[in-house]
Amino acid sequence: MNYLVTLLLYLSVSITTYAQQNTISIYYTSGKYKLTSTQKKTIDSLAYHDLLVSSNQYIIIGYADVVGTEQSNLKLSERRAEEMAQYLSTLGIKHIETVIGKGEVDKPVNTKGYPTDRRVDIVSSKKAIAKSSLPDITKLKPNDVFDLENMYFVGGKPILLKESIPTLKQLLAVLKANPSVSIKIEGHVHCYSFNKWRNPNVRLTREQVRQQRQNAIKERRWHYELSTARAKTVYQYLADNGIDSNRLKYVGLSCKGIETHPKNNRRVAIRILSIGDATISDNRE
Repeated sequence: MNYLVTLLLYLSVSITTYAQQNTISIYYTSGKYKLTSTQKKTIDSLAYHDLLVSSNQYIIIGYADVVGTEQSNLKLSERRAEEMAQYLSTLGIKHIETVIGKGEVDKPVNTKGYPTDRRVDIVSSKKAIAKSSLPDITKLKPNDVFDLENMYFVGGKPILLKESIPTLKQLLAVLKANPSVSIKIEGHVHCYSFNKWRNPNVRLTREQVRQQRQNAIKERRWHYELSTARAKTVYQYLADNGIDSNRLKYVGLSCKGIETHPKNNRRVAIRILSIGDATISDNRE
């Protein structure tokens, strides 16, 4: 998370909280509305660290400063908001309820403008929670896998958010009603390497290469630890609520499965180990 903090300071991005609303502000140079590669990296980082999540609803508001005409600034603010909404949708953020440009911020005329007014605010208004549902477990067989819907954790931590509880209660009820079923809880996280943005034309020193390798090792370790801890959290919930721990296993799979979940691999999956008389030998991690 230190990397993110440094990145946000460097890129002049602000994150503020008002009551139940979180606002992320992305700043622009004068007259521009297209997202630069640097801005995209910032937004990707926010999504990567769960500061932008697909389970939330968002309002996108564009602004401009006083440089230019009122009409042109209104159009500029609208384009900024539209571009932002379009890019967020590519990251799997679909619950965008409003996209609006508010034009120039009313301030005294200044030939240089006001940098903090050249921005887009991404406002998280509320959770967009769909009704949880589980497959008919009686129709499954050993080694079948399904994802738990609407499972949410605190960003970068294994702490459950309250929106996850309905799904866990459903799973708990299913396991209690089917005592012959045993499962493995598989934790996944969404990960990528920041090195993908490195300029291939820039030659790195040996020290820089060594540092990159160390960072990659630390990042992989963190991904496995987080995915394991989140799977264990689900395991503990079930065990604490009456499910025999002999029926439960858990494992962290880090980034595994990201090819089939390229936009959002933050999930918890359930693998059937046994049901009725049917079972599988499961010694895999």
